Amino acid sequence: MPRITTHAIPLELVQRVSGPLTDALVALLGIPREHFAFEVRRDAFVQDGNLVPGDPFVEVALFDRGPEAEDQVARLVTRHLEQAGCPHVDVYLVRLERHRYYEDGVPF
Repeated sequence: MPRITTHAIPLELVQRVSGPLTDALVALLGIPREHFAFEVRRDAFVQDGNLVPGDPFVEVALFDRGPEAEDQVARLVTRHLEQAGCPHVDVYLVRLERHRYYEDGVPF
């Protein structure tokens, strides 16, 4: 963990930033690289009966790292996506609770 889920961001763009963004997050959080997962959602967005492009949105699920680290995570995600050509992005951090997280049926 962390799990990074993108919405309304092209797969190719996420592929392009996934390596450098993971590098930056590994350095910031000290989490092994293999614990990061990117999910690219390809949802349809509808407004007034018409298909429309969605607003770029990223959810980052991670264990509590404190507000300073969380602010840095949001800035890193935003900066990497903007540099790759995503002109605007909203980031939402989902704080996981260890006592509610299970791996192979075993709680953290």
